Amino acid sequence: MDIQEKTPEDQFNIFVFFDGDLDEAESISGFTVYSGNIDTGAISTSSIVAATSQVDQYIEIVLLAGQALGERHKLTVVAYSDFGRTYEKDIMVKITAKMTGDFTKQPAEQFVIGFDFSPHMEVSETLDESTITVTAVDANTGDDVTALVISASGVDTDATNKIVRVAVLGGLHGDFINISVEVSCTDQVLSKDKTFSRTVAMQIYEDGYYGAAIAWDAVNSDSEVAASSSASVAITGGGGPFTWEVTGTDFTLANAVTGGLTNQLVAGASAEGDAAITVTNAQGQIANGVVTVPFGNISFAAPVSFLYGLAYDEITGNLLSLKNSDGTVYIHDGISENVGSTIDIGTSVNDIAVFGGNLYSQDVPLTDFKKFVGISATVDSSFDSDSLGLNYCLCVEFNAAGDMITMALDDDTARQHTGFSGTIEDSFAITANMVGGTIDRDTGNVILSDWSTDMITVFDGFSDTVLDSFPAPVSGGCYGMVVVDGNLITTGGGRIYLHDGISEYTGD
Repeated sequence: MDIQEKTPEDQFNIFVFFDGDLDEAESISGFTVYSGNIDTGAISTSSIVAATSQVDQYIEIVLLAGQALGERHKLTVVAYSDFGRTYEKDIMVKITAKMTGDFTKQPAEQFVIGFDFSPHMEVSETLDESTITVTAVDANTGDDVTALVISASGVDTDATNKIVRVAVLGGLHGDFINISVEVSCTDQVLSKDKTFSRTVAMQIYEDGYYGAAIAWDAVNSDSEVAASSSASVAITGGGGPFTWEVTGTDFTLANAVTGGLTNQLVAGASAEGDAAITVTNAQGQIANGVVTVPFGNISFAAPVSFLYGLAYDEITGNLLSLKNSDGTVYIHDGISENVGSTIDIGTSVNDIAVFGGNLYSQDVPLTDFKKFVGISATVDSSFDSDSLGLNYCLCVEFNAAGDMITMALDDDTARQHTGFSGTIEDSFAITANMVGGTIDRDTGNVILSDWSTDMITVFDGFSDTVLDSFPAPVSGGCYGMVVVDGNLITTGGGRIYLHDGISEYTGD
């Protein structure tokens, strides 16, 4: 898909060519143009398209002004030929604060800069000098400084090359100023006004002086950000313009280049972990900072209204959830509500676990424990659970040593097996009202959920000694539980809850 960038103030024409698709004797007999907002899904044709026209074998489209920064629209052009064929081309229209360049000058310098508007103009079109507006804004303070740095008599046009010329004045050392030019002309084919807006960044520095070195501003930068929200990030010192980069899962920055010392980090719906930000100034100095999405106290929708089990694949970083009634295992994209794929491992399954990259389960109708090949429905090995009197294990897990841990309603007992086998090494009695359980592999602590008290209990290792207890996030207890990197994850009431550590869930 081609990408067309424009500012909110821009109104100009683009051309969509079909001559490369048509046969020699084929021609376009009609066309349709429509647009949709990529992020909201809403139809946006009336807010993006001002006018359309067919000229020979291409379609001319005038893009409207007036959108908000950050909007993305998919513009679709469908052409119909006299051969009865249909052709389609898609263009992404991105609304950006388009910067056309930057430059550095000394306070005493006065000279002319040019804004080139020719790329979106026909040869016969000319800029309307009466519509030109020039503004200069201090990037650090937001103040209008037009009168200080723009010559009132120094704005004119180069009609032949379609350039607006602006004379810039002195300014003070350390100033960083965004100079914007808006101008109009009339489209000669569709008789529609075109408007253009372009901005350049002017930095004023006395030669040989760049001030303090660049550094991450921990005081004015947020240390945490929630998914589907944004955070403020900032630096100190150094000479701009500043180039910002971010790495991590589903993070972006509001501006790739800034004249000022601040920016906005945007965390998408799937954002998790750390956003590592690198800022480079005009002198090549670098500052680094980190903003983190807290693991706990957020929740998201479960793939079905009632889940019986949770597991975590340390190799892929994917959460797995289980629908008991038909044995469907949902493989999530990371720890998020997005499900990448599913597998079917039985008709009725009580719980699942993942250890060493392999999936494990307890199958109720077949009364056996199963080990699968990787995360798949292919059985690697199994052994009979009925012979042990274990038909209803609402918890199947593994400790760090690879010993299977089961917690059965048959006799209200927690058991530690020898590896994946029917040999029992240790056991202790548990509550008859247990509906779900897990083990923290880092500490060895067993964790149970009780439906009658709506409490989650943490035991001291594999024993009946209670260390702590706290309310479950939902009434009726949590049938699915797993611990990931020291953080408890539970499920109930059609949602999955990410706790902060092994503690009560306090999110919304």
